[in-house]
Amino acid sequence: QVALVQPPRGISTNRAAMARYNRHERDLLQARDDWEAFLSADNVDSGDDDASPKQLTGYFPAWENAKYLELLNKYGEPKNANPEALRAFSQEFCYRKKASITSHPSYFNKGAYDAWRAANGGKWVGFTWTAPNGL
Repeated sequence: QVALVQPPRGISTNRAAMARYNRHERDLLQARDDWEAFLSADNVDSGDDDASPKQLTGYFPAWENAKYLELLNKYGEPKNANPEALRAFSQEFCYRKKASITSHPSYFNKGAYDAWRAANGGKWVGFTWTAPNGL
């Protein structure tokens, strides 16, 4: 399996490169670049929350899913009970709302979840995703 190439940082300034992506992906790439610029500037600790770029939601395109799965396998599920993972995902996907980040593991374990539900009388809650490394 070939690793999916991530769109380069700063791509939002290249109109021709951005044209290869659909509207949602262009919005994500623009937000990613805006957040990178915001976080590298001196205004991070200014206390002016109105100055921070918008955080997005919506589906994760293939290039985001590839990065998400990489982090999921390395750190485990991003949740409050796993602060190291939550921190890593929040840094990588700083342009996404926290709820968008923390709810996404379900995309990767739908088959396992369906099997778990079948084995547990159709229960909807209680399933926990576990990375291959046990995190």
